[in-house]
Amino acid sequence: FSDFNVATQVKLSVQLIQDERVGLQGVLPELLGERHGRKLNALFTTGAGTTEPTGFVTDATTGENAGASAITRANIIDLMHSVDIAYRNNPAAAFMMNDSTVAYIKKLSIGSGDDRPLWSPSMREGGPATLEGKPYFVNNDMAAIGTGNKSVAFGDWSKYIIRRVGGDVLVRLNERYMDELEVGFILYGRYDGKLINTAAIKVIEHA
Repeated sequence: FSDFNVATQVKLSVQLIQDERVGLQGVLPELLGERHGRKLNALFTTGAGTTEPTGFVTDATTGENAGASAITRANIIDLMHSVDIAYRNNPAAAFMMNDSTVAYIKKLSIGSGDDRPLWSPSMREGGPATLEGKPYFVNNDMAAIGTGNKSVAFGDWSKYIIRRVGGDVLVRLNERYMDELEVGFILYGRYDGKLINTAAIKVIEHA
């Protein structure tokens, strides 16, 4: 593991900062934190790993090939069984995909005269909906179904490790942008991510 600086910056006008009605002191950390989280999620998904954390999609191997614009139940089952049973049966095993891919899969049925959907809502309050008996998570930083894309991941997520060095730091830049009558704010932290076992998580890749 290494660590990389991941930063998010905004500039605000002096007038906005002086306007007490905005309640900026309470709103700014929340907005910066949300923006910072979105950036981290993108990096932990598809980061290249050279000057930034390595995303799990970058490290994961292809477990199943699908058509350019479609996914079938057979693709989903073959993806699951491309992952070793030791990882497949781990409680941390789950699917991950874009929201548009979830919508596509919700429309699939079991097939062969059985029109029950593959997707199953939880029968227990607060429990996750499942796909082939496994939970799934929506991650819109994953690619949608399409030529050359890796649209669905499945495996043991405990094998993807995120390293965080210390805590995030919020810095106010009072003078740097003052010629524009603006104040800068930077939220940064040191992070890395790595799939420590590439056999534990695999993806569907489209032709």
